[in-house]
Amino acid sequence: ASERSEILGNFMPDVPALCEVVQKHLGRLVGSIRGNNNTNAVDDDDQDDDAAEFEEGEAFICLQILQLIKCSDLEEEGSRRHLVSILYGMLCSQETPDDLIEACVRTMALAHDSENQFLQTISEIVAEIKDEEVAGADDAAESNEQMALHQIRVLSILSVVLEQVSGSTSSIGLLDTFSDSIVAAVTSNNNLVREAGVSCLGKYALLTPESKVVNEFKPLLLQVASSKKEKIEVRCQAILSLCDLALLFDSVLGSSSSSDSSEETNDISFVFLLSEMLCHSNSAVVIVAAEVAAKLLFAGKLIGHPSMVAHLVVIYFDKDILESSDADDDGDPMMVKEIGNPIRLQQILSLFFPAFSIKSTEGRRMLINSIKPLLSIVNDKLAKKKKGRKTTAWPIAKMVEYVCSNVDFGEEEAAKKTGATTSSEEEKNDEANELSPIKAVEDTEDEESQVKPSSTLTASIAIAEFLSESSASCTTAYLRAICKIVGGADIILEEEPYESLFQLKKSMDEAAMVVTDNSAIRSLETLLELLDEVEDQDDLVESDVSSDMNSINEELERTNLSDPDADDADPTADEEDDGENATDVMEEGKPTNNTSVEVERRQLGELNVE
Repeated sequence: ASERSEILGNFMPDVPALCEVVQKHLGRLVGSIRGNNNTNAVDDDDQDDDAAEFEEGEAFICLQILQLIKCSDLEEEGSRRHLVSILYGMLCSQETPDDLIEACVRTMALAHDSENQFLQTISEIVAEIKDEEVAGADDAAESNEQMALHQIRVLSILSVVLEQVSGSTSSIGLLDTFSDSIVAAVTSNNNLVREAGVSCLGKYALLTPESKVVNEFKPLLLQVASSKKEKIEVRCQAILSLCDLALLFDSVLGSSSSSDSSEETNDISFVFLLSEMLCHSNSAVVIVAAEVAAKLLFAGKLIGHPSMVAHLVVIYFDKDILESSDADDDGDPMMVKEIGNPIRLQQILSLFFPAFSIKSTEGRRMLINSIKPLLSIVNDKLAKKKKGRKTTAWPIAKMVEYVCSNVDFGEEEAAKKTGATTSSEEEKNDEANELSPIKAVEDTEDEESQVKPSSTLTASIAIAEFLSESSASCTTAYLRAICKIVGGADIILEEEPYESLFQLKKSMDEAAMVVTDNSAIRSLETLLELLDEVEDQDDLVESDVSSDMNSINEELERTNLSDPDADDADPTADEEDDGENATDVMEEGKPTNNTSVEVERRQLGELNVE
């Protein structure tokens, strides 16, 4: 390491020299920006392009020099102090471009020995910027604009700082000094300041105790996210901040009381709010909400909400959302990486569904249970057709098939993971079963009783239940498409559990009674004929009882034929003893063995009649 440092020191200038280069190019950059602001608006476009290109080049040089400073030797106290002084002036100056703020803050963090010293320096910078804000408030014409610029600069610095610090107990006191600046920005009248404040509040809340988050920050963020009057960008930023907090604190998912009387409800739930945003008319809101829902579902924070999964499936197959990206990204590949980009969301969801299915049994259960709400969501979208606008074609068959295929894929991968464990357990069980044949039979019966329904059968049950409940509200084309899906389901009766088959038969019978379209009914006939082979529960019980009675009769018959008094009697036995035994039995009035069998048969006959 020392040899590397020596070689690096021979090629790299010392820190003061690098600071001098940064100041030189920063002065050129600030001078160009200042000159452009003082020129008239009638300048030609060529000069503006030249100025923009020059400023971009100078900013790039400054950023690269700051990167070199990070790699240089910062152990020397004098060099560190000089560097801190230069960066301090850059961060306090409003003329420093925003593109350099993040690099300046990260370099400032490396120039300090401890986190507390770094936070103390940042506190002094924030205080100085606030003093300039108060001093410039005398000019009424520019006071609001200057105040907004100073607030944005403070928030830009704090946003990077909060990503750098660890939030240890020793630094909590210094972090609390930033709270007033952040909360004031959240309640500002300026949209840009408010958006930056919400983003900064989300990062700040991650470093604070859960009690303070739930009691102070969560209600504020929920109020911003649920406000219909708020700008879309600010609401999206609030929902992203709530997502980060929910991943860390489970209590954030619960409801929160709102003191704002202008709101439609005083009891706001993050989960309910997220469901609303997934159905929003603005595609940008839907995209952000979908990414948040995918994060929370994969983290296991939304267990028991299959409707969330259904919304994600609908968004994944929504062509309108993908088409909205053509007008937004302008061919810029960097825009794909930004939160809220449709292409980014498509990439996330293409990985989410199979990964969610593989992760756990609960994930596969939620996927298959999402089919019924999925059908309802698509039905509602078809019912809300706008006049003069072409109806979106929903490939409902592909959507259902996609869900089932992911469930099957998850089952296969889970079986592969548990294959080695299962095989070793089976070997142990086989050894135990050789010693205990009765236990082997019981284990086999338990395995047969635990047969799980296939994804196709479970999906068919969900579709049949939807048809029986909501077929009247479906359009003709949508109704026929759904009936075609369930009617063509490939179900093997011998491989499915009886309870699920009976449930499907019951739901299909109810659906056949309410569906009136002839084409839809014809689509259901194939499955209805197949399910006719499934016996009703009452018939199955009677069949089981009759079978049990026949078994009892056969057993009694075998008992009668194998009576030891008749078959095992010794012909050479003493006749006198037999006579005495027979006389004793007759005298006591007790029935013989044949008489007992006859009475039992008579009782069983009466049972059958009843």
